[in-house]
Amino acid sequence: MYKRKVTEIFCYDAVLQTTVEHNGNCKYSDGCFVNLIFEDLCGTNLYLNNKEVEKIEITFKGQYERELLIKSLKMVINELENNTKTFEED
Repeated sequence: MYKRKVTEIFCYDAVLQTTVEHNGNCKYSDGCFVNLIFEDLCGTNLYLNNKEVEKIEITFKGQYERELLIKSLKMVINELENNTKTFEED
């Protein structure tokens, strides 16, 4: 079975390791998955449910869920890249 795992480390004032693991497009919903992991390696303010954590792992199972995740992430990227107003401008 096809399976791919990609990890990259991003450094600014903090260090975040991001991993995506998936098994590609599936003909049938059963067996498809996408796993995302965000891990603080140094100084990242990473919160889940208002609690500071070192690691967040999210899994989507199913072909339709994979497609919804892709659309959702595109929306998030578009918002963050194209609406750069700072809180000082309010």
